[in-house]
Amino acid sequence: MNSAGDAPTLVKPNSPVCVEEVDHITNREGKKLFCRYWKPQDEIRALVFHIHGYAEHCGRSKELAGRMAELGIYSFAHDHVGHGKSEGLTGHIEDYRSFINDIWQHIDIVREKNKDIPLFLYGHSMGGGFAVAAAQERPQDVNGMLLSAPLITASPDTATPLKVFMAKALSYIAPKLRVGKLELSQLSRNEEQLKLYQDDPLVDRDGMRAGFAVQMLRMCDDLTRILPDVDVPFFVAHSERDPATNIGGSKLLAELSNCKDKTTHFYTDPLHMLEHETPDFVDSYFSEVLQWLQKRIS
Repeated sequence: MNSAGDAPTLVKPNSPVCVEEVDHITNREGKKLFCRYWKPQDEIRALVFHIHGYAEHCGRSKELAGRMAELGIYSFAHDHVGHGKSEGLTGHIEDYRSFINDIWQHIDIVREKNKDIPLFLYGHSMGGGFAVAAAQERPQDVNGMLLSAPLITASPDTATPLKVFMAKALSYIAPKLRVGKLELSQLSRNEEQLKLYQDDPLVDRDGMRAGFAVQMLRMCDDLTRILPDVDVPFFVAHSERDPATNIGGSKLLAELSNCKDKTTHFYTDPLHMLEHETPDFVDSYFSEVLQWLQKRIS
């Protein structure tokens, strides 16, 4: 998998469940993407590609990936361009479709050595929107998708006509200008998790750039058009209290999708980072995710 020919680096000692390795690939634009792999010790029953959200990195999926390994699921992921340890200007992209291209490039590399094994996409926040876009691009290659607080439609409270106009104007004049950021307290009720997020050097806390914001709006417009054609089985989870992504997009997906195999979990208590909420909630949420997967790979 390493385009430079180096051996992948073992970052976690062998355990009864899985081995964690890090590596890199080089995308079609020549940028190195930092990758993580959580491979079960025993038979691989399924592949799950984890797609992280804006300003985050793939290492934040390690807890869920470890739980998946207990079911024989091989999880893998990379930091998007401009995120985490991958190359590229932090928080900048010219076309969101390049993220989708990177996703499929990475998946194709892993599937080359794991043929005929079911593939699922797990996407959080912005990564949830990427998962829908990627699955719709090649639905024949995806057995299902799990969406955690996905970005599918822009929030009417934040994407007002004036704000959209200003963002688009700035994207032409100063696309790399930082234009806004969420308050840390809006992401989770778990103070310990918020501290870990705050102290994580790989998390970008400086706010979204104007050009990136316009690309996210473009993605939402594209997704809204394709929702009726989505026919890939999906699990979608979202909170009514989520201040970061619009739960209306998840509900619209559930309403418009042509798929007969769809599972929805709409909560009233958590905030945005469902994988990093209060311990009781996370345990329950992980159980819902794993049960959904188990039924589709057994």
